[in-house]
Amino acid sequence: MTRARIALLAPVPASFITASQPDVDVVEVREQEEAVDQCRGARIVVSDWSGHVFVDAGVIDAIKGSCELIQVPASGLDSVDVEAALAAGVPVANCHGLNADDVADWCLWAALDCLRSLSQSQATLRAGQWEQVGRMRLGRGERRVGIVGLGAVGAATARRFRALGHPVSYWSRTRRTDALERDLGVTWRPPDELLHHSDILVLALSLTDATRGWLDADRLATLPADAVVINAARGPVWDGAAVAEAVSSGHLHAAATDVFDREPPDPDDPILTTPGITVTPHIAAVSVAGVSALLGRILGNIDAVLNGGEIEGLVRR
Repeated sequence: MTRARIALLAPVPASFITASQPDVDVVEVREQEEAVDQCRGARIVVSDWSGHVFVDAGVIDAIKGSCELIQVPASGLDSVDVEAALAAGVPVANCHGLNADDVADWCLWAALDCLRSLSQSQATLRAGQWEQVGRMRLGRGERRVGIVGLGAVGAATARRFRALGHPVSYWSRTRRTDALERDLGVTWRPPDELLHHSDILVLALSLTDATRGWLDADRLATLPADAVVINAARGPVWDGAAVAEAVSSGHLHAAATDVFDREPPDPDDPILTTPGITVTPHIAAVSVAGVSALLGRILGNIDAVLNGGEIEGLVRR
């Protein structure tokens, strides 16, 4: 019997799969230029979350007819041309919602860190400075929270801020039901109005052609003075240079991000070099429980394809 071929684009070793599926052939795909040839004939493709290798139209054409699943090891679908895949009859599954609580926790932490300038204070203390005064530190108060994108992460983030007494508004491309809005205690606002009402703005929207550069210089200018911006989405959903300028000029009190245009970012990326911007290396979703759930979904769906089970997390259009 022919051994199943699995193309592994994610930056993890083949043993991640072969430890539980020893009778498959796993090819590690690390360069976009090699993706078409190395994916050709694959029964399963595990896509990349790091932004280095994409399942584009060329790859989909190469796997059409053989591939029974493109497994996205994340919630975001920006690494896969989903429309082309579904049009070619190739199913796509992701890990939507499995890491929502971890990312929402990071968003709350990031907001507190930015308001109180905690990471900056840690840096100055490690540099030998005892800086108790001289830096503006903001309390939570009743600061208004705006969430852009009310998927699983946005909803979990809304629950956390509402539990602390903050008024929460949101905008998403599809307005949620009245029942969900009541359950979360959130108010829908169009984008411009949302920005005017956001002392803390959380970006939790998917990266698409429509959302690329969503938070640009013009929209940043409409935020209240001393607002805080938190990016838990993808680097390209905001204009990083414009965010850095807004923080440097003092219009924004601070910003935080877990994601970058390029990962890892260039050392001279203004998001890295601007004081007042808190950065973490795309680890908001990383916890023992969160990673275990994600790995379980990936390996479970691989087993489902190979042994005739039910695939979880199928993406539908």
